[in-house]
Amino acid sequence: MPELPYAPDERLTATRAHFGLSQREAAHLLGTTQGRLNDAEAGRRRLPYAASLRLRALYALTLAAPAGPPEPAPEEAHDLGRAHGRLAACRYAAARLAYRLTTLLPARAAPARQRLAAAATVPAALAPADVTDPLPLARLGAQRAQWAVLLSQARQELLGTSGRAPTLLAQARLAGLRAEAAVLAAALEAQEPADPESSLGDTMI
Repeated sequence: MPELPYAPDERLTATRAHFGLSQREAAHLLGTTQGRLNDAEAGRRRLPYAASLRLRALYALTLAAPAGPPEPAPEEAHDLGRAHGRLAACRYAAARLAYRLTTLLPARAAPARQRLAAAATVPAALAPADVTDPLPLARLGAQRAQWAVLLSQARQELLGTSGRAPTLLAQARLAGLRAEAAVLAAALEAQEPADPESSLGDTMI
């Protein structure tokens, strides 16, 4: 393999990595072409003089940067409003879901279960009256049809809304909302700046 005429420009690689630049983006910043920059980074050619001066200035910034992960940008502090909004939404949704689980769903499930438990006994309870005062056939058919509809509605209610499986799924959603709210609350509390007066009091003690 033939030797490269120049050593690969490690400053260029380091600068691109530091600022997260593609070769095209770096070429625009340095005032050169992507092909010329690619050649310089690979050690085939040097950068033009003016581009090299710009690279030297940018590379100096990378050396002056503090070690370790960079601090959050000032713009990120304003963006925390979205996290606060999501926290409020989680708490609100959790409160509504908790009320639904403890109050609404049991109130809807109870009569549906009572209907299904009496699936056979209700027609039997109504039958003696037909002996003394029989219903016309049309009304008797409407009575039986109504009870069949009520039983069907009860099954749909329990299987789709307030029965055991829908309640378990709602409980899982509630646990998820509460867990998300707890994580957000802890993270946001950690992001809040310390109270200067509190810090001063701690130092004086």
